[in-house]
Amino acid sequence: MQLISHVLLFAIASCLAVVGTGCGDGLTKGRAADALEKSFPTQGVCWATRDMANSRFPLRVNFDSSQRDGNAILGALAQSGLVSLSNKHVVGNANGLFGHQELLVELTDAGRQAQAWHEQHGFCIGTKVVDDVLQWTEPTRASDVQVSRVSYTWRISRVPTWAREPAFQALQGMDEPVEATATLRKMNDGWAVVP
Repeated sequence: MQLISHVLLFAIASCLAVVGTGCGDGLTKGRAADALEKSFPTQGVCWATRDMANSRFPLRVNFDSSQRDGNAILGALAQSGLVSLSNKHVVGNANGLFGHQELLVELTDAGRQAQAWHEQHGFCIGTKVVDDVLQWTEPTRASDVQVSRVSYTWRISRVPTWAREPAFQALQGMDEPVEATATLRKMNDGWAVVP
């Protein structure tokens, strides 16, 4: 009994000796997962136009080859028959210079029936969630802030019925978890992802 009292007193003294770091508020797997999920978009993984308030079908969007994830979602929507896609070359001036490719996105009857389009968020294929926290570095001080590097996997959850078609299975996170890393920093109310 006396040994237990000594161990308890030592633990309390250790916590008091590390004033400012807080006893029991270090980084754990659960805290890392919570911080990561708070950084994910609340509306889910979506493809949307830049100006959703003025979105009318057919949607006219500038084709951007760097938007790999968004283009993949559009491709899966088209392959599943929920939208139809067509390219249009827009002429910049009278001489045809400075033109650009515009993508026309039309919602099909199947897309309307499936209610695939959300007026505020666009085409949302599900919600990003942490699959597993693989490892993290011991929190270190950088400019008076505790930071930790976290390796984790994420996947897509809460997938709507229309996005369970085979064409969507090739999208990141739908079939297999995706590995990623993030830097977390200690805040007064817990851990948060460094933007």
